[in-house]
Amino acid sequence: MTDRVGQRKRLRARRRLRDAIDLIRPGVDSPTETDLRLWIVSVGLPEPTVHPKISSDLDRGDIEPDLGYENARLALEYEGDHHRSSPTQWARDIERDEAMRDAGWTVLKVTRRTDYRLLQAKIRRLLGLT
Repeated sequence: MTDRVGQRKRLRARRRLRDAIDLIRPGVDSPTETDLRLWIVSVGLPEPTVHPKISSDLDRGDIEPDLGYENARLALEYEGDHHRSSPTQWARDIERDEAMRDAGWTVLKVTRRTDYRLLQAKIRRLLGLT
């Protein structure tokens, strides 16, 4: 995609477009996950992996949280309102969280009401950066 931008003779904001392309990560499920990842990087934390694979005996196959730090076994899950309002989604989320915890991972839930200063402090502490 960056090559196509470079091939265009006249293109406004070429540098901004290239910078934006560099921020794209494949496999992201929602804009809020991207917002969370970009916020994490903007406050000086290491960039988390999108959908790290976690194996658990309690779940069939791999679990892939929204974001994670494999070395610290830290998963970040963005919970939109549908996670709360759908009984099926809510039950599935509980099972996934239990499976991740059983595999030795810490799970941090993020919502639109999350205090991001506290979240930053938690992530720093759990990554051993404090």
